[in-house]
Amino acid sequence: MTQFSVGQDVMVIFDGVEHQGHIEKIESGWIHCRIAIKAAEDYGSISAQLSPQSTVCVRESEVQPISLP
Repeated sequence: MTQFSVGQDVMVIFDGVEHQGHIEKIESGWIHCRIAIKAAEDYGSISAQLSPQSTVCVRESEVQPISLP
């Protein structure tokens, strides 16, 4: 059983970089999240072009709830 639910806002580690994300789908230990990417800041200007909003699939261990202050 996962601690996450569809529609939840979370922090996602994708390709070694932390992003704010929104859960779209959960299945068998994998979570599909829509994440916000700042390509130049997060990946440098020489990386492949990424959309400002991308959907990624990561293991549940790479997702954390957003902690409120």
